[in-house]
Amino acid sequence: MLIRTLMEVDFLERPVRLLSNLLLILQLVCSCKSLNSDSSLVIIYQDSTIKSEKGLVTYNGSPFTGTLLKLQENSNDTIFVRNYSEGLKNGIFKKFYVNNLLQEKREYIMGKKDGKHTGYWDNGKLAFDYKLKEDLYDGNQRNWN
Repeated sequence: MLIRTLMEVDFLERPVRLLSNLLLILQLVCSCKSLNSDSSLVIIYQDSTIKSEKGLVTYNGSPFTGTLLKLQENSNDTIFVRNYSEGLKNGIFKKFYVNNLLQEKREYIMGKKDGKHTGYWDNGKLAFDYKLKEDLYDGNQRNWN
């Protein structure tokens, strides 16, 4: 009976991960709209279609507006989620560890760091916490070992 239970858990792990990633994508797309981002396009990152040069991200030769996702090849776990407007970082950027734990969350307004930037160790504990305004540190910057 124990072996069957372990097999059932393994059998369900992949669909649960996929559903979790889809819900994360939906949440991020909705949160982008609440930040007054005009993101309407969600793209799974591929080197051939997305280019980045001097801080400007383009898609098929035009400045990109939307949400950019990068997924692990083997597991389809999310590596990062980034939002852009007119080719510039705009909105919330999130980066994840392989185990789907949040590694970093950063805020940008039209290409400039603006808002809270928070990082986490792979055990989930805080690594850093900064606030920025137009690319300049604003207030206390905290780091943890």
